[in-house]
Amino acid sequence: MADFGLKAPFAGSVVSQAIQTGEYAQTGTAIVRLVDTVNLEVSAQVPASLVQPIKKGTLIEVSGMGRSVMAPVRALVPVGDSINRTMELRISLKDTGFLVGTPVRVTLATAQPKEVVAVPRDALILRSNSQYIFVVDEDNVAHKQDVLLGYAEGEMIEVIGDVSSNATVIIRGGERLRDGQSVSWGEAEPKTTSEAG
Repeated sequence: MADFGLKAPFAGSVVSQAIQTGEYAQTGTAIVRLVDTVNLEVSAQVPASLVQPIKKGTLIEVSGMGRSVMAPVRALVPVGDSINRTMELRISLKDTGFLVGTPVRVTLATAQPKEVVAVPRDALILRSNSQYIFVVDEDNVAHKQDVLLGYAEGEMIEVIGDVSSNATVIIRGGERLRDGQSVSWGEAEPKTTSEAG
């Protein structure tokens, strides 16, 4: 007896069935809807003005389900929407744990990358008329340093002021410090500022 079983082109989950067992089906008739739940793809309409630096393999931040991942661009459809002035960006989400149909947010850079001095958000002390951090010198003395705030990414935020990229800053307890006060730390290693792109 001939085997008329169907072989799926890829592993996945059957989410709907169009024809029941025993029904007649012509060539090309849809039998089931099969969804690949591992090799997902994001399709995003992005402003044409932001796609210039994007190419295949560029890592893009995708956020959803309470977390963020960096995922590679699979393709940029080189045809723009003349009305909305957008282009379609396709991003691969293989083995990321996202569920099919989950709404996600795609984050694109709006300017060319630059090097900045960034500190953990916890290092900032915010007052009604100022914002500052405490920088520790080689003699373990804390000095108040007024800063302006720039771009933020995750737990890090850009600080603009007289702060070097290798400065040691106070992350916790700064609210109780006075300018010029000596500080010490226990087993935890002191942390320095970092340069962020």
